[in-house]
Amino acid sequence: MPTSLALIEAIHDQQNSMLQLLERWVNINSWTDNPQGLAHMLKELEQAFLPLGGEIKRMTLPSHLSINAKGQITEKPTGQALSIKKHPEAPLQILLGGHMDTVYPPTSHFQKAEKLEATILRGPGVTDMKGGLVIMLKALETFEQSPYAGKIGWEVLINADEEIGSPVSTDLFKERASKFHLGLIFEPAFPDGSLVSERRGSMNYTFIAHGKSAHVGRDFESGRNAIVGMARLVQQLETLNNRQRGIQVNVGSFEGGGPTNIVPDLAVCKMNVRVQNPADQPLVAKQIQNILQETTSSRDLTFELHTDSMRPPKPFNKAHHRLFEALRESAKRMNIDLKWQPTGGVCDGNTLSAEGLPTMATLGAVGGHLHTHDEYLYIPSLVQRTQLVTYFLIQLAEKQILAGEIL
Repeated sequence: MPTSLALIEAIHDQQNSMLQLLERWVNINSWTDNPQGLAHMLKELEQAFLPLGGEIKRMTLPSHLSINAKGQITEKPTGQALSIKKHPEAPLQILLGGHMDTVYPPTSHFQKAEKLEATILRGPGVTDMKGGLVIMLKALETFEQSPYAGKIGWEVLINADEEIGSPVSTDLFKERASKFHLGLIFEPAFPDGSLVSERRGSMNYTFIAHGKSAHVGRDFESGRNAIVGMARLVQQLETLNNRQRGIQVNVGSFEGGGPTNIVPDLAVCKMNVRVQNPADQPLVAKQIQNILQETTSSRDLTFELHTDSMRPPKPFNKAHHRLFEALRESAKRMNIDLKWQPTGGVCDGNTLSAEGLPTMATLGAVGGHLHTHDEYLYIPSLVQRTQLVTYFLIQLAEKQILAGEIL
């Protein structure tokens, strides 16, 4: 059996094969609401993880709700999640997470991977997070060839609704949090290679205002303008912004109305709220309810409030700090200066952290311009991050980094 060092060094020789696999996956449109594309991606992942010899399981999930610009609520199918388990008897258990869905619909012109230069690959979902899935796969593949295979038990959990806030698959992560000692999520790192320390919490809301339609010229006074009512509500919601407390309220879309000679009877607003402190999440949710009740009672309108998704903040507590320091120690031994910084972004690591599982959530590829048509990946990071994760797993297995101090 090759030595651990030899296995890690040999990852260099796999860059081309990793890149080819990544390009193939990027060229599969796996938008959250593309069932056919997600099914194709799921099959690809099953085939890729099959040689690892773990127990592979597809998980069919309930539909998720979607609200369009007309306030119509529809059910959309949620892509199946994938689980791969191995060594459940091992003393140390690690949950590795990722997602297969992207934000790019089939109608987007951004559909294919394109190598811009020797070190840059551009493509839909290339960094967020198909590059991370390749790194996760290759790190486990390498670790399972090492002398320490079997000393760490692991489960890979890959969902298909992360880009809309994991409204259905969140329960899968919650159910597993208490069964593992630590979590590794392969979301992308920052463009400079830094990892994320703390994350804000996120809440997505949809507001629907119902008024009364009327002809402007003949019956204006009997009309109840839903757009005006929604605008007043938005003004009140804007007052919740609090920079000092790290509370952000962003109105993302506002739809309603039609011909200018008709009083509009419908308006739809979608809003995102970010909070830094866990205690502020229920507080802000209550304040939103209060503002909504005050607006409803003062206007002859009715409002609907839908909570589309909710993720708690991920503070950089002592357990997470110990975990990051352990990874940084592994990085130092590989001559990597690993840093971290906070972000307002959220991921499934927020859920695991809130459930008490120490979690690192940016072990994926280095890249940038996420969720845009310029999304790119720094190609050398495929090997670099695979080597780092593999070495970290080996260090845990060797007990050179004391797992008990992390857990």
